[in-house]
Amino acid sequence: MAAHAPAAKDIELTSIGAGTYFYLPPEVFLPQTRNNKEPLTISSKVDVWSLGCVFFELLYGVKPFGNDQSQQTILKEGTITRDAIRLEFPAKPVVSQETKTFILRCLEYRKDKRPDVLTL
Repeated sequence: MAAHAPAAKDIELTSIGAGTYFYLPPEVFLPQTRNNKEPLTISSKVDVWSLGCVFFELLYGVKPFGNDQSQQTILKEGTITRDAIRLEFPAKPVVSQETKTFILRCLEYRKDKRPDVLTL
């Protein structure tokens, strides 16, 4: 039986606001929910979210959230934290339910419910 690598530990997010907003998960936009004494941490679940966004975009030709917005608008209007609670799939192309389920797992809003890279 092959040995599995240990799950990556959370690391401190040192550059809040860095990255392409279209592909960042809700938790990186919510540092104000912390008590300002704890640093915001991220894990491989950030990458799982990004994978879901890229996979969605490859299939449908649009970004799952904020497709027609600029990065500034996404940040200013809180698009990711507002819209990522529910995901709507375009009618075309038709994809299998398994594919949609995979994307939904990647784009789970709640970090604690989203699988990490090893689980995915």
